[in-house]
Amino acid sequence: MARNPNELSIGIMNLYFKRTADTKYYDIGSIRDSAFVYGTEVREHQSVLPNSTIMARDKIVVIQKNASVRGTCEQINVQNLALVMGGATVTGTVALSGGLSVTGGHIPLGETTSVEEVEVIGIHRFPDGYYLNLRFWRANAAGAFELPFNQGDWVGYPIELKALADHTVHPTEPFGFLEIASMPYLTVDTIY
Repeated sequence: MARNPNELSIGIMNLYFKRTADTKYYDIGSIRDSAFVYGTEVREHQSVLPNSTIMARDKIVVIQKNASVRGTCEQINVQNLALVMGGATVTGTVALSGGLSVTGGHIPLGETTSVEEVEVIGIHRFPDGYYLNLRFWRANAAGAFELPFNQGDWVGYPIELKALADHTVHPTEPFGFLEIASMPYLTVDTIY
């Protein structure tokens, strides 16, 4: 089976998000079977050759570009659930375990608020000590949310965060960036 050259499988990644009003990032936890996906959709334009009835391709037009990160989230807490459910409003937020920062609360289903946009950072540590840092300036949850209740397996649920273009503030890298570096993009003091 051929590999898709636009998909880079990166195993376990730690994922973080920050809302506009937040001063630090929330730790979503490790995302197993994660993948960064970047795609460019093109269309061909054809014109008739001079003095002929034969069509020839004369231009390729980029129709769409997109970027996303997806995987299986392994940490269930109220912030993560609200994020993957499109930014649902949470009431009655309470710390269930101070040491682990696990939170609970009430998430209404079917509310009519708009889908929340968040900043997303993904960090993967390679075995040689280098880091893959992924940053989306703006992203939101994509697809349907499913919370499986599996017997005999760790609970995990699929997550996909799609980047939104920000041409105004970041014209040269509207989705964000991907880098290989010697240091992780976030430090402990920038995470809740």
